[in-house]
Amino acid sequence: PAEMSVNWSRHQPELRLLFDSLGDQRVFLDSPGDPIATHLQELIHDVFTPHSGRPSPAPVWHAIAWRPPASLVHKTYYGVYEWPDRERITAIDEAMTRLGLFRAWRHAHQQIDTATGQHEIEFFAVDLLDRNDARVKIYYRHHHGDLATVRRAAAVAAKHDDIAADTAYQTLTGSPTDAGREALTCLAFRTGVDSAAESTTYLRLPSLTRTDQEAVDRTSALLDDQGVDPRRFRTLAARLNPHPLTSSSRPLVADS
Repeated sequence: PAEMSVNWSRHQPELRLLFDSLGDQRVFLDSPGDPIATHLQELIHDVFTPHSGRPSPAPVWHAIAWRPPASLVHKTYYGVYEWPDRERITAIDEAMTRLGLFRAWRHAHQQIDTATGQHEIEFFAVDLLDRNDARVKIYYRHHHGDLATVRRAAAVAAKHDDIAADTAYQTLTGSPTDAGREALTCLAFRTGVDSAAESTTYLRLPSLTRTDQEAVDRTSALLDDQGVDPRRFRTLAARLNPHPLTSSSRPLVADS
């Protein structure tokens, strides 16, 4: 199984491909071609296996991201969603300690944990880049959360912009309160930052719109607000959907 997405956080789109390894625990240690990146993965990989006391190997997902003309970026995701909550926290504590990010992670998690709503950690991910550029990312799923919950979770990050984020939420949801079904927050950590550095909010538009056309229109409006021409996104959405956008409700997902 694989997932394709496109990111327009900058004007040049980034293509992303995410692959489920289907239980194969081998990792792309040789693919990045960077000794430091290889060391990062070797440093933490066993944390997510029974060798470190985990109840089972965490499912491994691999990803590549390409924003031309830059080279490919490799990423590895560990799915901790099959473990009890305590095991997830223990594994992430150990991994972040090895990466020198424990203090930043614990500070962020305490703030997330005290926010209202139910929050479930689903993935731990690392960019396979030079150590100074690599991001370590932790993904929280918000069950039964509203936009207030999403706002508080995203605001944990040092670079979060409350006003810009709120404008984006309103554009995508069309609602002052509803975040839709199981919104997701990704907190990104970087070496040298004592808190979560950045946050990304994922909103499931099928739970907030009646058709894919409505989802595409709202996402296009957000791109346009950010100074990005939405025509390529509209073309991509139409070509990937086998049915007219006005008559379907497919799992298109937008992030802000």
